[in-house]
Amino acid sequence: METLQRNLLLFFTGMSRQSSTILRHQRQSTEDNAAVVIDSLHEIKRLAINMAEALPSGKLGDFAALLDQSWYRKKLPAPNISNSFIDECYTMARANGALGGKITGAGGGGFLMLYCPEEHQSRLTKLLEKEGLLKMGFRFERQGAQVVLNNLHSSKRRNTDKEHLALSD
Repeated sequence: METLQRNLLLFFTGMSRQSSTILRHQRQSTEDNAAVVIDSLHEIKRLAINMAEALPSGKLGDFAALLDQSWYRKKLPAPNISNSFIDECYTMARANGALGGKITGAGGGGFLMLYCPEEHQSRLTKLLEKEGLLKMGFRFERQGAQVVLNNLHSSKRRNTDKEHLALSD
């Protein structure tokens, strides 16, 4: 788990969104029985199960590859899960050392999580920060999600205040 945590990067995209809009579109497509949406959701579930199986055995490269596959599937159910800026940042990340990643939550903005071996992280971080993304510090937390904000008076960033995000398992 320590290696996994060291190889995960989390960036705020600078964009907020209404997850309810994305989820409403996805729900409507599911209710309309759109085959591509249903198939994508089943595939995302299968990939998540495979990721969960890869972690305890330490197959982090497999985990990262599955995460990458899941990202492409996640974008199919609703058109606004990603956008050209997020796609460009993800493509740049993959070309500069990231092995996989995804937008967290419903999508449409928020946080981009990337699996990137440590030797590529500094260069990748500089490139993404040049694009306007903000690297967020985080650690795994067993007691539930906790958010600690620092640097509340940053004049450069809009609506983003650094640094510590704890994710529950």
